[in-house]
Amino acid sequence: MPFPPNIKETALVACKRRCCLCEEHVHIAVECHHIVQEADGGDNSFDNCIPLCRNCHSYVASYNPRHPVGTQYSENELKKRRNNFYAEMNRARSGEGPPRLDPDIVETTPAKLRAFFDGKTDAQAQKQIAPFIGKWMRIEGPLENYSDGSLRLKNHNYPAVLGHVWTHFSGSPWTDILSDLDKGTHVVLQGQIAFVRQGIIQLIYCELLNS
Repeated sequence: MPFPPNIKETALVACKRRCCLCEEHVHIAVECHHIVQEADGGDNSFDNCIPLCRNCHSYVASYNPRHPVGTQYSENELKKRRNNFYAEMNRARSGEGPPRLDPDIVETTPAKLRAFFDGKTDAQAQKQIAPFIGKWMRIEGPLENYSDGSLRLKNHNYPAVLGHVWTHFSGSPWTDILSDLDKGTHVVLQGQIAFVRQGIIQLIYCELLNS
């Protein structure tokens, strides 16, 4: 059965009616694909939905493992590609977060992720960073500013050469709490790593741990 209207609408707003794989703006030709098919136990949740154009949808849905030609999209790859694309499309607000009970926290820091780029090409660095995408990390530091779901910590308690960590919060209660915090307030948060580039780390689905 199709996704509920509210789930479908949230996904279409998050991707701005662009395909999460080829990134084409396809307007009414966008289709919401079940990452895990219902026949295989997949549900109609936001986390199981990926908006695709008709061409990409046909490639993802038609792969035949009994006669493998090419390389099949894995469920994990589809989720990572979607999360990265949502983050790119919505720098100020990352949409509704996926349900979770125990986030997969990795013991790393922005500085360690940034170090993957030292002396390497972007392609080499991204290969090493790939296992971290979709995992969760924690950061803390004094609040520098907050606006419309986007929070910036002053230096993130790491060297200033790090660059930026973009942290995005989705709706209440976090946006209400952050709006009331004073500049300089010490903030501890966790979020899902959406992408890492030289000097930039994107955390989505963030939540405060010391609210």
